[in-house]
Amino acid sequence: MDTTPVWDLLSGISVGDIVAWIMVIGAIVGTIVATTIKLYKAFDKYRSLKEKNEQQEKVIEEHDKILKEFHETLQSIKSELLDLRKEVSDVNLKQMRHAIIRDCEDAIEKQFVYAEELASIEEMYELYVEVYHGNGYVTSLVVKVRNLPIRVHD
Repeated sequence: MDTTPVWDLLSGISVGDIVAWIMVIGAIVGTIVATTIKLYKAFDKYRSLKEKNEQQEKVIEEHDKILKEFHETLQSIKSELLDLRKEVSDVNLKQMRHAIIRDCEDAIEKQFVYAEELASIEEMYELYVEVYHGNGYVTSLVVKVRNLPIRVHD
């Protein structure tokens, strides 16, 4: 193998050309390395944002789950409160009806009614009719009391 022609070829190239080619190759390599670094940084930033996004999605899913459970609990409480409200309403109806009947029967037994008692009976009866739509027996007692003589306390 004869290496003389290669040396002849290389000896014909000036040092300035070699330096210029080395600089061009260095610039190309530098550009490739800089671009690769920029791409890696962009990819790393994308990966980091993607991980944060996935974490946020998990947090949102957990919050949605908690909110759903909270909503279900509130619905259960609401249902229980409505049941309790109905029970309280039924008790109030019975207490009001009983109070009106008791006061009317006391007045009928005495054969007269004090003005303050009549006012109290009328007030309870108006509310009873307004809220609970009345009752035939209660109405008949109130009518009897209205027809009794009215007295004023001494």
